[in-house]
Amino acid sequence: MIWHVLKKLAFLPFVWLLASPAFLRAESAPPFMLMDHLEYWEDKGGKVTLDELPHDTNNWKVNTGSLNFGFTRSAFWFRFELPPHLVNRETLILLFGYSIIDDVRLFMPNPDRAGYTVLKIGRNYPIAGRTVQTQDLALEIPLSHQLPGRTFYLRMQTQGSAQFPMRLMTFHEYFRYAYSSSLVYRLFMGSMLIMILYNLIFFLVTRLISYLIYVVFITCSTLFVMSTYGLAFLYIWPLAPEFNKISIPFFLGLSNMTLSIFNVVSLRRILRKKLTRNVLYFNATFGLLVTLSCFTIPYALSVRLATAQTMFTAILLPVIYVNLCREKYRPAYFYLLSIGSLALGAVVFGMKAFGFLPHNIWTEGSAMIASASQITLLTFALADQYRAIQKQNESMQKEMIEMQRENIRLLDQKVADKTRDVRVILSSIQQGIFTISGQPPRIDDEFSGHLESMFPEQTIAGRDPVEFLSAFSQLSGDEWDQIRSVIVVCLESHRFNFEINDALFPKQIIRQVQGQAKRILQVEWSPVLWSDESVGKILVALR
Repeated sequence: MIWHVLKKLAFLPFVWLLASPAFLRAESAPPFMLMDHLEYWEDKGGKVTLDELPHDTNNWKVNTGSLNFGFTRSAFWFRFELPPHLVNRETLILLFGYSIIDDVRLFMPNPDRAGYTVLKIGRNYPIAGRTVQTQDLALEIPLSHQLPGRTFYLRMQTQGSAQFPMRLMTFHEYFRYAYSSSLVYRLFMGSMLIMILYNLIFFLVTRLISYLIYVVFITCSTLFVMSTYGLAFLYIWPLAPEFNKISIPFFLGLSNMTLSIFNVVSLRRILRKKLTRNVLYFNATFGLLVTLSCFTIPYALSVRLATAQTMFTAILLPVIYVNLCREKYRPAYFYLLSIGSLALGAVVFGMKAFGFLPHNIWTEGSAMIASASQITLLTFALADQYRAIQKQNESMQKEMIEMQRENIRLLDQKVADKTRDVRVILSSIQQGIFTISGQPPRIDDEFSGHLESMFPEQTIAGRDPVEFLSAFSQLSGDEWDQIRSVIVVCLESHRFNFEINDALFPKQIIRQVQGQAKRILQVEWSPVLWSDESVGKILVALR
């Protein structure tokens, strides 16, 4: 595969040289519309050989139309003679304007009048076997076989839509045509690649799943269009003719599936409409079934199903968008604009495939034009939707910031009120109350007013609690060291430590101050717990 691509790239400079303006300006005869100068005979069984063809002129029909027979299992035989003004000038190219014909066989009369030389081309044969290796179906008629007055025969058969537009042109004229068409194809593929990368980058930045689904949809749509024009067979899977046979319904089914899912995900209002949502899910499921069925059912049936579903999708989506537009839903306007081009292209493509429209430059290019227009417009629609989401998020963020500020203000007010209440209680309660916190333990700044009246001669806030209590107690130094250790262990640890060491806290202290009578102080030790059941402070009450 890689070697094949490298060979193609190596051949590009030669093609560019041949397609240069100097080469294109070379004198050449204009294309000869062969389909207007031939006769055809329909082989409904598809088994007649060259020797078994009827010779009676009444059995052959003179073509007066566009050679579009729609979906049929018949094989078609054509006979023609080379026009005199093209004979023996240069190599001739027989170009077929429809790149997805399964089997084309050209029977060229030999110069010695002994039989025919058979050239084969089509989707049933690999690219390597073609005499003209381009995305077009084209056969080379060399000078040696350009015999005036001799009859050439063509046999064509396909499981898809039987469309057989053909032109006869000189080698120079063909390269002029190939040069102009290649510019269009390169522009299309380049623009689709840009759209894929653009939306992929947006997905990586925003992480919005709608962009990822849209990238898959663009990829499937691009591969479908490339398959329709023979580009995928030439550049991506040239050695896989079996897959190339089913590539059109395969990617068409995937495109319909991803487009339906994309609409459900990107248009949030659809989620509120149960019927619309279920119809899109059904269409997506049917698209998946069409894709999987390509490997099991005949191509003729799968391509009919895929084409019919595409036409159904092209009608369904505008109806949904119009209803959303009636509800003044802004994204629906952009989606309606984008789907309009797809709907028109899909209807034209389907009617051409079923034989209701002739094969010309507009009907043949409908798939490419519709796909490029829709993808471009949908990309703009997604960008506008993202901008609207950003504005909505910014508005919500501002509201949340204002709410947070208001909540903080209310919380500060509540804290201030509670603090004031606590201070009132501490100033009026007839007990000596203080709290211990931190490592090493210290008495907090908030304590009761009665505690100051009990110990007017001492500084309280910020002192070591053991040092403060031992200053007027008869307990020994070892006992206070043990109490200090218990306080250190209990603070900032689980309440279980406080409960098992509760007995070590002194419940009574005999206060003895020089010149005063002894007083017995009752001491209560209580833990102040945080939300994780840890002891944040120890409350001490003396009375």
